[in-house]
Amino acid sequence: MRATIKLEMIGVGASERYRAYLGINKSKPWVARILGLDDEWGFERQFMRGYTDYSKASGTGARGVYVHYALEPGIYEVNRRMSWKHVRRYFIHVFDDGSYAEIIREEVIQCLTSNTSA
Repeated sequence: MRATIKLEMIGVGASERYRAYLGINKSKPWVARILGLDDEWGFERQFMRGYTDYSKASGTGARGVYVHYALEPGIYEVNRRMSWKHVRRYFIHVFDDGSYAEIIREEVIQCLTSNTSA
């Protein structure tokens, strides 16, 4: 069973000049499946494609644009826009029943190392 997660693309409709004026963080929301450990990046990732929904978008598209992700069981890293200036990165573990729970980096590493040694 799949889990679904919805992330808002805050500020996507704002002009570059307006973003610079406000000091807006330019990163976009994303979800990546964690495939293993990587010497250069820390984790080997597969970035997921989402479905972009404009049905609740403001007139300029600066707010209300959402990306929906359908996630199979596994471990994922999430980059969530919390506001115009703040972004939060965290990990989730998606379970077989479609539920998910936030986990910390050490738990991700533990899961990866126990899976590779089995």
